[in-house]
Amino acid sequence: MSDDARTSDPVNRDRRRRRLGLASIAVLGVSWALIMQSLGWAQTSYFALVKALDHGTAQIDDYHWETRDKSWTNGHFFSVKAPGLPVLLVPPYALLKAVGAEEVARDAARRAREGGARQWTYRGLNVHAYGYDPERAVRVKALLADQAPLIWALGLLGSVLPTLLLLRRALRLLELVGVVPRPDRAFAHPGSCGEVRLVYRLALENPSRPVTRLPFTLSALLVARPKANEGCAEVAKK
Repeated sequence: MSDDARTSDPVNRDRRRRRLGLASIAVLGVSWALIMQSLGWAQTSYFALVKALDHGTAQIDDYHWETRDKSWTNGHFFSVKAPGLPVLLVPPYALLKAVGAEEVARDAARRAREGGARQWTYRGLNVHAYGYDPERAVRVKALLADQAPLIWALGLLGSVLPTLLLLRRALRLLELVGVVPRPDRAFAHPGSCGEVRLVYRLALENPSRPVTRLPFTLSALLVARPKANEGCAEVAKK
C-alpha cells in the first residue's frame, strides 16, 4: 500500500492522529519535567519519608525541619503524605545514593550558586518556621538547595516515567471523537493553515459489556502547516 493510500485510509488516519496527540502530551510533560525547580513542602515531606524508610522507620525526626507538611504523634514527627510513592522510591534512592548521586547533587547545587542561580532555593523560607533560629534556617536552606537535583531525579523515576507508561496504555483506551479544524487561527501561526484540534475520550472495552465511555476528555492541538507547493485545500483533505 502506498503512503498516500495509508494516509487516506480512515483507520490509519485515526491511529496516526491518536499517536500524534499522545506524543505531543508526552513531549510537553517531559519538557516540563526537565526543568529543575525549587522545592516546596510537599516534595520535601515525601523525600523526608523516603530517607526515613531507607533507614527502616517511618519517623522523620531527623528531617522534620526540612518540611512543614508533617504531624506530631506519640513523641515523633511523621510525614502527612501517603506512603505509596515513598515506598516505591526507596530502592531507586538507595541505588542513587550508592553510586554517589548525593555528592553529584551537592556539586551541581554548589556550581549553580557560584554561577548566581538561585532557582533551587525554597523562597518561602521564614525564620519562624525553624524555631526562630537564624543559623538553622540558613543551614536548612542550603540543605534544601543541595537536595533539589536528587529529588528532581527521583521525581523523574517516580512520576514522569510511570506517566509515560500510562500514556502508552492510554493509546489503546482513548478514542478519537472529534476533529475541529480552525483555519481562522492561521493568524497565530504565520505560514500555516490554522489549527486542528483533536478531541479524545477515554473508553474501556469489556467483552461482556458495551464500550464504557468515561467522563474524561483530552484535546490535542496541532498546527496545520502545508508542505512545499501545497495549499491549505490539500491540507484540509488529509
